[in-house]
Amino acid sequence: MRRRLTLMSCLSLLLIATSIYARPKDGSCINYDFSQLMDKHRVIDTNQPVRVLRHNAPVYRRAGSRKSKAKFKFGEALLPVRVNRPHKRIQVRKWGGKPLGWMNKYDLLCGVTPLPSKNGLDRKVFINTPDSKDPKMATVPAYSSYKGLCNGRCKQLSRFRLYFIFAEDKKNKRYLVIDTHTLAGMSSPPRLVGWVEYGRTIPWNTTLGMRPREEVDRISLIPQDSKGKQPQTGIELMGGNIWYTLPKHIPILDLDKGKQLYHVAAPSIGMQQPFKQYQNVLDSMKLVDVFFLIDGTASMGPHISAVRQAVKNITGKLRNEPDFKETSFRFGFRVYRDTYADAISGLRCRNGICEGMPLSTKTCQADNDATEANWQAFVKKMGQVKETRDDKGKDDYPEKLFGGLRQAIQDMTPCPNRTKILFVIGDHGDRQSKVPQDIVDGLNYSFDRKVVFFIQTPNNSRQARTPSAYRMAYIGYGTQATKLLKKTLPAEFEGKKITIRKYFLSLNQTQLPTRVVEQVKQYSPSAIVNELEQALAGGDSLRNVLRKSMKAGGMPVLYWKWIEETACAKLGKQCETRVDHRVIDFYIPTNKKKVQEEVWMTADNLDDWLTLLKPFKNLVGNTQIRQQREAFIRLLRRQIQEIIGGYPREDITLAEQLAMVRKNALPMREDSPLLQYTIKEIREEIEGCELLRLVEWVSSIRKVLQRVFNDSTQKVVFSLEYPTKSASCPLSDKGKKVPKLNFGLPAALGPNDNYRYDHTFYNQIVYWLPVDFLP
Repeated sequence: MRRRLTLMSCLSLLLIATSIYARPKDGSCINYDFSQLMDKHRVIDTNQPVRVLRHNAPVYRRAGSRKSKAKFKFGEALLPVRVNRPHKRIQVRKWGGKPLGWMNKYDLLCGVTPLPSKNGLDRKVFINTPDSKDPKMATVPAYSSYKGLCNGRCKQLSRFRLYFIFAEDKKNKRYLVIDTHTLAGMSSPPRLVGWVEYGRTIPWNTTLGMRPREEVDRISLIPQDSKGKQPQTGIELMGGNIWYTLPKHIPILDLDKGKQLYHVAAPSIGMQQPFKQYQNVLDSMKLVDVFFLIDGTASMGPHISAVRQAVKNITGKLRNEPDFKETSFRFGFRVYRDTYADAISGLRCRNGICEGMPLSTKTCQADNDATEANWQAFVKKMGQVKETRDDKGKDDYPEKLFGGLRQAIQDMTPCPNRTKILFVIGDHGDRQSKVPQDIVDGLNYSFDRKVVFFIQTPNNSRQARTPSAYRMAYIGYGTQATKLLKKTLPAEFEGKKITIRKYFLSLNQTQLPTRVVEQVKQYSPSAIVNELEQALAGGDSLRNVLRKSMKAGGMPVLYWKWIEETACAKLGKQCETRVDHRVIDFYIPTNKKKVQEEVWMTADNLDDWLTLLKPFKNLVGNTQIRQQREAFIRLLRRQIQEIIGGYPREDITLAEQLAMVRKNALPMREDSPLLQYTIKEIREEIEGCELLRLVEWVSSIRKVLQRVFNDSTQKVVFSLEYPTKSASCPLSDKGKKVPKLNFGLPAALGPNDNYRYDHTFYNQIVYWLPVDFLP
């Protein structure tokens, strides 16, 4: 009996060990250290949630309990409270609530950034689905657990979409993927997409990509099964500068140096016919005009100042946020009063319609210079607007609201394909009670997309000369605004009601700037446009994309209706049904005359490189070779030490040191003129003229990156001049690989500001830069 018990115990331990091995470690809370977040009572003090890693994950009453008391759904966000090390469990709670119980560490996601590769880079995968005409077979299941079947709970992922890996189960061969770059610092935790099988993904663990050069019309591709043979006809990648408008280029999976081939994978993005289908179908959604129609009568002074502050917040803060970086804003305004104002000197009012700034007909496309000029003009002209009152007592409270609306429609008419956001700010309605039909028609038929917000300022009837007349005019504003909104807003979209009350706001001067910016945010994010276009490029139907987006929430129903109206006419059948965009595994010859090799770089990466290279610019012009050499070595050693986290060796190249410690978290080029040297070579072996050349090259590369940072819509133009044999400067073989950069005049990347090096994608700013731009 004792032997049987011993055998059973051993078997139980073996089963437990096997079970634990089958649970995910990478990314889960198994090895996460909470000690830095604990107070003196060992309670975890954080507002960063952990996430449930599988459906029906058990919750236990006590840390040592064997029977669960409840279960949580996959992806649910919870706050950690305490850790029990012996039982490997974490106590959890919801926001504002008491502890709910204990959960196993392996059932919770603690990581807030993607898992790192061996080189320290974020691990990424593309979804790869089989080539099938059956829609049911044209997607990849994302499971709600690291093991098991779908059981009706799988999400179906469209093909060739980029995801970040946040956890991995090596036993069941699944990745937990998320379509955002970080989970840190988000007030609304993003959804976890699901667990995807290894075999349904294409890993991309580098930061290298490629595109055809601008001057190349197209390049031929070699399918994987015909490597080394002549390219098949009909498989081509389109060239031109259109790639500057795309947030996602072709990822390089590997490089076959022997056969001089790039191994890449992509959907039919860039293939001739499908590419034309989705290209820029939503770009006009990034073009936004914000217009203000303002009552300029007595007591409106503070609200006029509030409008100036709102626009300042949009131009100074909002357009610099990642989600709006590619949005092109323009501003205009019109002031209306009553007919008494016609007699006021300097206002140039006609029938109560006064000063203003119509939108320009010359800047319909995105243009940074035009945007800045528009903003400066708006500030200047709005600064001249003053509230007025009728000194002769003829102001009977109603204003020329309808006349102002007619003029505002005319002022906003230029560039009708841009989104129009109109804010009407006042307190009293028009003397005419019925809303004129020509105003309704003007708003409904003059623009591709428009939204009107009526903002009513506080009721000041107690200070009025005739309170009853004031109140009637005040009520009239609300009545007329509501009637107009009913006639210009659609009632619903896809079964979702569009509520009128959301477009009529009662605000004081303190609330107005914040609420105006909030409304502009709702109708102008360029990041959403980028992600929608990438979903369409992956073959998904617009109808399906909208259904999923509306279910996720976060944007007004009217915005999704705009998306449909803007894109459907250009998409054809893809509006209603998904199209078969094959994922093609292929090879491209490494022909530098036809192919531009690039590096994927985040805004943080760019900022880090600029910071690291900044001290080197002070070395240029130093004629004392010994001092320059010592200063260069000191800076180089310090910067490399900061990257690798330790003191650099002097007998191996800088590139080898980075490879040894697996610290390529900063994007770098493989053939870097700087990283080919050892510190010893720079300090003792190379000639002073070679050192000078190296210093100038480092300084020039920083200048390249600084120009990209300053204006990503301008092409950084330079040529590489490699040294010729010279008796006056005997260069080493490595020195012969250090070019001089001869800068030319900058030029626009394309006809408008949609052509740029950077794009907002997956909640971060991503740059695609030629490898020659990197240190």
